[in-house]
Amino acid sequence: MSWTSANLSILGLPIYWGLALLPKFYATNLASQGNPASVDNRNPKGTDYRPRLAQRLGPSLYTRWERAEAAHGNMLENFPLFAAAVIAGNLANLDGVDTFVQVYLALRVVYVVSYITTTTNSYSYIRTGLWFSSVIIAFRTLTQAAFALGK
Repeated sequence: MSWTSANLSILGLPIYWGLALLPKFYATNLASQGNPASVDNRNPKGTDYRPRLAQRLGPSLYTRWERAEAAHGNMLENFPLFAAAVIAGNLANLDGVDTFVQVYLALRVVYVVSYITTTTNSYSYIRTGLWFSSVIIAFRTLTQAAFALGK
């Protein structure tokens, strides 16, 4: 098996999934204050988990934890769109699917970093622009594939 014979755009799918896990790992590190074994993971979506965590972490760290969790959730929510664009682009033999994947992944990395680190409302619009850009290029790829497959 050689990397030169691999379909790089398809490899973008597990790469994306790995990137989606990074904010979750970061959130877990924040919640555990550097000691993941200390996290009570029995019911992390229970109704008392967040209030207890907020009290333990304090306002600044807790809001960072919330943003990391939200970034993780957003990555998971956007995976189907990305996967559909990659698969449709490959089925249609579109030129530039590898480039789409590279740009999309780069946008999502910058998006996650901005999501976690942005603390002011004015800078949050940059994050929104990054999200919107990634959605637009995914829909562009899907639209191109639809027209190519419709011939």
